[in-house]
Amino acid sequence: FRYGPGSITQRTIRVDAEPFWAIEVPVGIEQERGAIPHLEFTLVKDGNILWTRNFTKRDTDVMNKLYVPVRPYARLGETLTLRIRSIGVSGTFLSGANDNPNEAPLFYGRVMTPVIFDRELPDGRLFRNLAELPRFRGVSKLRKLNDDEFLNTRDVDFATEAVITDDPVMPPDLTPTNAAVTMTKYTPDEQRITTSADAPFFLASSEKLTPELLITIDGKPARAIETDMVFAGVVVPEGRHEVVYSRRIARGWWWPAIVGVVLLAASVVAERRRGARRSLLSRRDVGVPPPG
Repeated sequence: FRYGPGSITQRTIRVDAEPFWAIEVPVGIEQERGAIPHLEFTLVKDGNILWTRNFTKRDTDVMNKLYVPVRPYARLGETLTLRIRSIGVSGTFLSGANDNPNEAPLFYGRVMTPVIFDRELPDGRLFRNLAELPRFRGVSKLRKLNDDEFLNTRDVDFATEAVITDDPVMPPDLTPTNAAVTMTKYTPDEQRITTSADAPFFLASSEKLTPELLITIDGKPARAIETDMVFAGVVVPEGRHEVVYSRRIARGWWWPAIVGVVLLAASVVAERRRGARRSLLSRRDVGVPPPG
């Protein structure tokens, strides 16, 4: 079916099967008018805008298909609304069955692989991996496994769950919550994250747990918990907080450093004594009296 400048095409999409990584929309732009002609794609859930992007004729001409990410915005059983607004362009959509008379008969496809086409660049095409997880994420589902059990488990959804492999730490009791996690600063030695939640939650990360890592919540040290065998997580209270992951050289290694310095000093003293002794023996061998 055809669309023109100013038109709004809307379709309700239910996530009724998995995997459902993205929505594929066959579309073509035939004519352009105005300064910046484009199609405005918006993904809405419960009245909230989750994702939006503008597509030009150059974007649609690559494959005559456009892709809208479903993950991480929706899960099985949830409903999304895809809204497409035409800004100075006209063309065609592929028509498909729709039982709702108030919506357009917009055909869409269910993308079952996490890698989708994103855009074309002068030197190649760019693809996006929807299975990639953010460096810091809030989860309420935890389980306790040892290393062998973790390596042999295949049903862990790392987007919503963390596995505690830290002995003897047991998973804390947490209730499901929609925690908002935002990284406000990132450097190799420090990451700052603001969190907001209506209940305590577990902040999982892909930061490696090492002795020099320090985690603070609102400036106070917090217990780092080993998750997924190598990463560092922490329990964050309800409300709004600032969590800081920081690393300092030699933090946590002070006792091996002191032992190393002592051993180095002892070896230097011993070597000097051995050198003096060898010098004394060589003098005796050639008949030279020792000093003093």
